[in-house]
Amino acid sequence: MTDSSAQPQGSGANCGTAQAQAVVTIPENVTPGQTRLQVQPDANEDHLVLTVPVEARPGDNLVLTKCADGEWTCVLQKPHRIQPVNGTGPVKAARLQIPDDAQPGQTKLQITVGEEIVHVTVPEKAKPGDWLILRWDDAQNHWTLTVQHGMADGYSADAQQDGSRCIAADDDQELSMKILKIDQESAFEAMRSAACSAGAFVSSKLSRGTSPQLGVLGMIVEEPVSAGEVLMRIPAKLHISEATCASKMPLLFNAIAADSTCISPLRRNEVGLTACVSALLCDGFSRALQRDERSSIMQDLPELWHRYADMLVAENFAGHPYVRCLTNPGMYQSAMAPSGEPAHYDLMAGDTIAIYTLVKQEVPAWSDLIGREFNLGVYMGAKLSLLSREFGSKHGSALVPIVDLCNHSARYGARQSWDNVQDAMVVTAARAHTPGEELFISYGFTSNPLLLRTYGFVLPPELEPNWTIAFPVLELMDICGENCRADLEQSFLEFAEFQLTTSQAAAYLLSAVSVCARAGEDVSSRLRELFTRKLAKYDQDASMTVALASLKKARIKDPTNAAWWHEMPEHEGRPRDELQQQALSIKMSEYICLLAHLEALDMVDGNKCDEVCLQKASTMRAALVQHLQEIKQERVSDEGRMTYERSMHDLRYEACKKK
Repeated sequence: MTDSSAQPQGSGANCGTAQAQAVVTIPENVTPGQTRLQVQPDANEDHLVLTVPVEARPGDNLVLTKCADGEWTCVLQKPHRIQPVNGTGPVKAARLQIPDDAQPGQTKLQITVGEEIVHVTVPEKAKPGDWLILRWDDAQNHWTLTVQHGMADGYSADAQQDGSRCIAADDDQELSMKILKIDQESAFEAMRSAACSAGAFVSSKLSRGTSPQLGVLGMIVEEPVSAGEVLMRIPAKLHISEATCASKMPLLFNAIAADSTCISPLRRNEVGLTACVSALLCDGFSRALQRDERSSIMQDLPELWHRYADMLVAENFAGHPYVRCLTNPGMYQSAMAPSGEPAHYDLMAGDTIAIYTLVKQEVPAWSDLIGREFNLGVYMGAKLSLLSREFGSKHGSALVPIVDLCNHSARYGARQSWDNVQDAMVVTAARAHTPGEELFISYGFTSNPLLLRTYGFVLPPELEPNWTIAFPVLELMDICGENCRADLEQSFLEFAEFQLTTSQAAAYLLSAVSVCARAGEDVSSRLRELFTRKLAKYDQDASMTVALASLKKARIKDPTNAAWWHEMPEHEGRPRDELQQQALSIKMSEYICLLAHLEALDMVDGNKCDEVCLQKASTMRAALVQHLQEIKQERVSDEGRMTYERSMHDLRYEACKKK
C-alpha cells in the first residue's frame, strides 16, 4: 500500500507519458489537510492513500497520473462553477467565467446547468476572465452562448475600455454595470473649478484622497483648518433635484411626469429625477469612452453637472444589498436569517427593475433623451446614487456635488447647514483639523440595519448610535382578531412596515397600538407575543450564540449596558468575511431593539423598573410606556363607565317593575 501526500502540482503537471490515470472526487464531510482517502486506481494497482489538500473542497477533483517511472502524481482540479442567473425556478440562464488556462477556440468546458450537462467550446474571440452567458432558447429548443467581455475580476476597467460586467439576467432584463477607472484628483479639481466658476465655494485646503483611518476615497485636509471655518458652500441652483431637473431637463422630466404615463402620480417626480441622473451617467460614460452617443438634452446643463457625472462613472455599487440580491440570490437570506432585511432588499431591487421597464415603455424616445448607454445597470446606478448620496435641503432632497464626497462618521468633524440668505448648503468645520486628516460629516443618527440598506456599509457595533428592527405590519395583523386585523388593513398600506428604534417610539407602532386598542385587543399582550416570537428565532440562530452570550455577560456586569462587543472572545464567534460581519451586526442590532421594547412592556406590567433597563433606549421606553398606560387607563375608564351605565339601566328597570 502506497501512502501519497496529495500536494497539487498545478493544472499542467507533467510526468512524461502517462501509464495510467484516475480521477477522485472529494466527498462531503472531509477536513482538508487532515482527512486521508484510500483509492484503488484500477484492479491491477495497489491502493493509494491520499491526504486531502488544504486548498481542496468537497466536489473538487484529484487527478491521479502514473508516470513512466512508476511514481504517481496528483493534481487538484476545481470544477468550472456556474452561477444561475434567474435565481429561482428552472435554470434557463447561467454564467461562467472563463478559467485562466483556457485556450480560445480549443478548450472545451463541461457545465452542469440544473439537471443538464452542457458542453461548450471557448469562443475564439473570448479570453480568460471573460464571462460566458448561457441562455435557453424556448423557441429554438437549444442553448445559446454569448460572451461578456471585461477585466479578469469581471468588474472594473480602464476608462478606454468597456468595463461592463453581466452580473444578473432575467429574460430581456439584464443588469450590466460599468465602473470606469478615472484620475480622482483631476476629476475633483475639475469639479472644484466648475463649482467656483458657477458661484460656489470649495476651500483650496481640501483634496480628494484616501486616509488610513477608513481606507476609502473621501475628502482630505491639506492645510490646517480652524473650528468654525467654512469649507464648502454650494448654491441650490447647482444641486441635482426634482426642481432643478424639471427646469434644466424639461423634455425628459416632463415625459415621465406627464398624466398620460402609467407611472403612479405619487412617484412621477421621483422617477423623473432618477431618469435625469441616468441621463447624466450615460453622458459621462459616452464622454469617458469617447463615444459620440450623447443625449440631445445635455447641451445647456451646468458644467458642474457634467464634471459630477465624470466622477459618478467610477462609483462601485457591487457591494450594495440591492445589487447583491440580484447577483447572488439567496446570499443574504442564508446569512441574515431570521432578519427581514433581505426581503426588503429583494422588494426594492424588484421595484427598481419594474420602474426601469416602465420608463422604457413610457418614454419611446429614451435613447435620444437619456442616451444609448441606458440600460438596467445605468438606472440601478442612478437609483443607488440618489439613495446613498442625497441630502435633505430647503427645497427637498437633492444630490449636492462635492459635499457628497465626504464620508460618514459617528465622530464627524464637519457639519452641513443651510444658508437662507445665499440659498446654499454650507459645510463648516466642527473642530480644528490638521493636514492629512479626513473630513467626515454625519449621515444622521442611523443604525446599522438602516445604514446597510441605504449606503451599503455598517459601522463597528461600538459606534452604532442606536438599534433598530423593521418588519411588516402584517406580522401584527396575523396574531390579532378579525376586527382588529380589518382595522389595521384599513389603516396601513399593503407593504407598510414597522421601523422600531431605541432612540424614540416609532410613530407607526404607536398608531397600530391605538388601532388595536380601539378594536378591543389587549395591546400589551399582543405586542409581547409578537416580540417574544421574533426574539426566539434569534436565540435559535447558531451564528449568534457567542454574541448573545457576550451580551448576557455584559448585562450581568451592568444591566443598562448592551456592549456585547467588549465581551466577545478574541477568536471564537467572530465572523471572518464581510458578509458575515454585516449579518451579525444587523442581527444583534435587531435583537437588542426587540429586547428594549420588551423591557418597556415589562415596565407597563410592573415587572421591571427603569434603573435596570437599557440606558440608550430610555427615550423610546418612556414614550411607549406612557402611551400604553394612557390606553390602559382609557380602557379602565371605559369599562367603569359601561359598568356604571349598566347599573343605572338595571336600577331604572327595577324601578319600572315596581311601578
